[in-house]
Amino acid sequence: MSKKTRPRFGVLTDWFQGYYQSELISGIEHEAKRNNIDVFYFVGRSINSPYPHEEGFNVVYDMALDASLDGLAILPMITNFSTDKQVSEFVSRYASLPLVTIGFTSTHGNAILTNNVNGFHSLVRHLTDDHGYRKLAFVNGPGKSPDAIERSGIYTSVLRSGGIPLDSSLITSGNFSTPSGREAVRTYIDERGLIPGRDMDVIVCANDQMAWGVLNELEDRGFNVPRDVAVTGFDDILYSIFEEPTITTVNPHVFEIGKTAVSLLQSYDPARKDTVFNAELVIRDSCGCGGGRTKYKGGTIAPRPETPARKPDTEKPIAPENIIGLTGQGREMVMRFVKTIFILDDLKRLKNTSELDEWLVRILPDFKIKSAFLFLYTDLPAPSDCVKLISGYGRKHRDKDVREKTLVLQSVFGDILVHDERRSSCILPLFYEDEQYGFIAVDVNNYASLVYDTLNGPIGSTIKNMRLMVEVKSVNEKLEETNRMLYKANEQKTQFFINVAHEMKTPLTLIQNYLERILARSNPDPELHIVKQNIDILIENMVNFLDAERLEKGRMSFSHDSFVDLCESVREKCILFRSIAAKKDITIELNTMNNIVVKIDPWALDRVLNNLIENAIKYTPPGGRVAVEVGRKAGKAVFRVSDNGPGLSKETIEHLFEPYYQLSRKRSSKQGIGVGLSIVKKILDDLGASIVVAKSKSGGASFTVDFIESKETPGEKGLSDIPLSEPAADIISPGDITEDEISGDKPSILIVDDNVQMLDFLKTSLKKTYDIFPALNAREALARLESMKPPELIISDVMMDGMDGHSFLAMLAGKDEYCDIPFIFLSAANERDEALHGLEGGAIDYIRKPFSIKELEKKIESIIALRDNIQKREIMKIRKGIDGMLSRIGGLKKRKSEKTFDSLCIKYGLSAREKEIASLLLEGFLNKEIAYRLHVSKRAVEYHITGIFKKVGVTRKYDLITKFNAQP
Repeated sequence: MSKKTRPRFGVLTDWFQGYYQSELISGIEHEAKRNNIDVFYFVGRSINSPYPHEEGFNVVYDMALDASLDGLAILPMITNFSTDKQVSEFVSRYASLPLVTIGFTSTHGNAILTNNVNGFHSLVRHLTDDHGYRKLAFVNGPGKSPDAIERSGIYTSVLRSGGIPLDSSLITSGNFSTPSGREAVRTYIDERGLIPGRDMDVIVCANDQMAWGVLNELEDRGFNVPRDVAVTGFDDILYSIFEEPTITTVNPHVFEIGKTAVSLLQSYDPARKDTVFNAELVIRDSCGCGGGRTKYKGGTIAPRPETPARKPDTEKPIAPENIIGLTGQGREMVMRFVKTIFILDDLKRLKNTSELDEWLVRILPDFKIKSAFLFLYTDLPAPSDCVKLISGYGRKHRDKDVREKTLVLQSVFGDILVHDERRSSCILPLFYEDEQYGFIAVDVNNYASLVYDTLNGPIGSTIKNMRLMVEVKSVNEKLEETNRMLYKANEQKTQFFINVAHEMKTPLTLIQNYLERILARSNPDPELHIVKQNIDILIENMVNFLDAERLEKGRMSFSHDSFVDLCESVREKCILFRSIAAKKDITIELNTMNNIVVKIDPWALDRVLNNLIENAIKYTPPGGRVAVEVGRKAGKAVFRVSDNGPGLSKETIEHLFEPYYQLSRKRSSKQGIGVGLSIVKKILDDLGASIVVAKSKSGGASFTVDFIESKETPGEKGLSDIPLSEPAADIISPGDITEDEISGDKPSILIVDDNVQMLDFLKTSLKKTYDIFPALNAREALARLESMKPPELIISDVMMDGMDGHSFLAMLAGKDEYCDIPFIFLSAANERDEALHGLEGGAIDYIRKPFSIKELEKKIESIIALRDNIQKREIMKIRKGIDGMLSRIGGLKKRKSEKTFDSLCIKYGLSAREKEIASLLLEGFLNKEIAYRLHVSKRAVEYHITGIFKKVGVTRKYDLITKFNAQP
């Protein structure tokens, strides 16, 4: 820390630009300049403020302990909302310093006080005695403020001594600010219905700032002061003589108090003493008095503003509402402030501290602010003893030697903020909500005082935005790194699947060829055709997967150098598909022109035709039709496939050509791995062709491909010259699933699965032991249930077209006749959540594919056996219930009349509750049944039965029944 060259005093204040504060600060500055003293103004807010948003300001008061001060003055406004105890605790923190408190006393330091009693007493007496006002409204300050408490007492005592009744409707309070004066008028007029002039002769305000608010609000509402109603203030702030009308007030000598505070600290006497100023009444126009000088009990009717008693000090702050009346330098500075209000909006766009530094250096010198420094805590966002100089200007030597270095607060106040010439600095905290960032130290210039209380809020918000930008950048970097890691992991996983797929080619090829040999023999087992078909599906999916990966990496290519007859190729492809379509009773309607040639790799054309026609057949319901067309339109060769299936949603169409999109959607039995159409799109893009998906005229989907027609003649190489890929034929069609003869003496099972082969397999495997009722979907199953006796068990697939397995189970659970049927799910999904969803919905088991049919048979056997045992137990309960009922009926016949029962209850002194329980006991009900009927606990019933036994003189239920029935 550098050696002190001048004394350093500190001032704790709640605002810098407030009129009362400005008057005090002007006095302090006047004396500090005269005596060559540096001053640090620590600008916070009232301690224990009722406004939560002000709490963050008061961190700045702690810095006064780190500034190596030679003296400290505490202004009164920071204690407005505090009790004496709270004030004492706050002041005691600074007991080690030479200390002066202004406007209040403490056990520490010296106090400068104002005897306001006589001045305010004279003001109120002037209104009641000289003007004869009887309806005095009073706008007081905050309830805990000593000044407010004192002025309220004087107001009450003067009215009482003058015989004026105290009217609570005329009393309200503010917070010593101009807006709270306006609010007081709204309270009187809008809320309480009081009319100035009729219900109020004068509005007495506890300070001048509230009086200005009252004057402005009355003027806005069309009232004239003092003709309609008088107004008075307190403090005699400089601008009280520039209001129209000029304000009658009390002068507490604020400017002189500021000067005296510096003098007391300079020649500090540790022996506690009070310096008292006597306030004086100043009479002007607002109370109703005219011009000219007349004496009144120590008060003076002051001159009108044309000849002011005291000219404005050029170092005192300029209020924005007086800008119109300003000229020269004052008007220029206020106009700069107004300009800065708009420039503050630039702060929102600053991205880093370098830009903030540039903004400060560009803006603040316009206000003749010689220096400004911005410091941030090293341990953000909490306050700390160490800071870094982030931004600033105004030092004789270069700032770069301390930028970004860690500094202790003592070094900041003892070196960074010390200059060759005397300076005063305003210390403002920088924070956002409950996060503290640091502080800004700005050279004091009274013309720019309005800037100080405006500056720290926007800068605090800017720092918050900067921190958020840094956090967002950090998060983005982490996300990018995570994405890189995920991409790498995905690449490794994909490569693993590719390797597995390649390894599967050899065994699948062997299986496929050996199966073809067996099928070529006479009378092969029909089930081998099902094996062959599913192997073909597996190979097709594997090939599509490998092609999609090559496509994504740009490694899949075709040689589009052949000229192929599109019409002939489509005819050949439709011949292959007609036998497969016939299995589903689907008609393929072919409408094609002749001699339409396209330039394309035959292998690529085979993929396009096969995929589009096969999809149309797959999604067309039995009995439907698929239309295949080839023609010309606008110079293009057009190939179109349409069906009358369920159609496609707008969302599905938007993503239809994305690889694996099908796998991310709700799954169904007709779904592949979802790469076929993406391969088709890639082929057509390479050709410069296009594909459009729309709703067909028959309600299904329509795929239209526009090829570029070639004028060349077809080459020798066409589809007939390559091994065309054939669609996987459905060996079993829905019509082949018939219901076997139902014996009626075997347990019945309803099986629901829209995969025809799986449904046939389950039916064939289980029909020897059970009566099987097959259904191809949930809707068909519901229809079957209505026409049959409820089955012992339901087995259902989860992923089905239309209503899925979960919805099917939920619908059954809502029907009384089906809700107790055991339900088993079969699913290809392996996710744990999927299984939990099924079990939570009411299923008793969830079997994942692939599964062993032996395992399924054992589970079915156990479930049906358990169901039989439960039914037997329920039958036994019913029988017991019937027996008990018959017993109770017999007991009722033996019971005496209710009259006899009532008389016995009276005889034994049974209470109403005991009588109820005794009656049910005699009817044969068990304790649990009695508790249920009476809506009480079983323990309560047992407690009352003990009491009944004791009163009747029995120990058993049998003896109780005997005693009641044996009575004459």
